[in-house]
Amino acid sequence: MKAEVPEILKIVTRVVEIDLAPPLIVFFITIGLGQFYIFAAVIGYFIMLIAGLLVLAYKLNNVPMIRTFRIIMVVATICGFFNIFIDNMIFDDANPDGLMVFAFPNSVSVATNDSPVGP
Repeated sequence: MKAEVPEILKIVTRVVEIDLAPPLIVFFITIGLGQFYIFAAVIGYFIMLIAGLLVLAYKLNNVPMIRTFRIIMVVATICGFFNIFIDNMIFDDANPDGLMVFAFPNSVSVATNDSPVGP
């Protein structure tokens, strides 16, 4: 008795190996460089959603949907690549204890800045 691999498993394998490989490489590099912040997480979730829709498009054999989702995947991958070069340190330097105010509302924050803002 010879078992046949289900068609959906073949499609998922194709999407992961061909369509999802470049975004995964970009996001592994992003994580490795320590630049994985909220923007990269949102783009990563978006890419996973598009990958699921791409599996559905391959299953339905809908060429315009496949083309559209692949273009969206490329654009999201480019956004993820640009995330590597975004300097997130500006938020850390401006107010390092900014979120601690919400965690401990009665504590005195060291990072309060009473200097006037502007020129």
